Amino acid sequence: MARLRDLTAAVLHDAGVASTNVEAALRASWHPPDPVRLARPRADLPRLFGGLRSSGRRCAIATSDDRAPTVRTLEALGIAGFVDAMVCADDGVPAKPAPDMVTHLCGLLGTEPGASAVVGDSPADMAMGHSAGARVVIGVRTGIGTERDLAVADVVLDDVGALVEEDAAPNDP
Repeated sequence: MARLRDLTAAVLHDAGVASTNVEAALRASWHPPDPVRLARPRADLPRLFGGLRSSGRRCAIATSDDRAPTVRTLEALGIAGFVDAMVCADDGVPAKPAPDMVTHLCGLLGTEPGASAVVGDSPADMAMGHSAGARVVIGVRTGIGTERDLAVADVVLDDVGALVEEDAAPNDP
């Protein structure tokens, strides 16, 4: 969201709007959505993340959202303690679909992208996982991606909760 706000400010500046007016307009009109209020989990996320953790997997998050609202959302959903590493849109790492978020997270976790799984619901997630060289890219139908978007995934799941069901997740990542 911070990048969208910055882009909006840049467009207004480029259009000749005075800096003080740009800031006043942004303060009056820029109200990012509350991700905690909007979150609608499609699975029992504490069970999912706990199951992944108990099977020896580490969990990381690469998101196009900013850090502060992401942290608030993870805390509200009861899964913040299961997340081993996170990279957000305002962290200065090139965003999806570039591979950088995955490679950054793998560096933080001391692993290689080829030993990781990327789970996502968008074309940007699929491209990020493949371009980073993830061992497996898993598409989830309950998000924003269409069947066509997810067709490039190595595995497509109807629901993210299937990651902890028997034989749904790869054994190594």
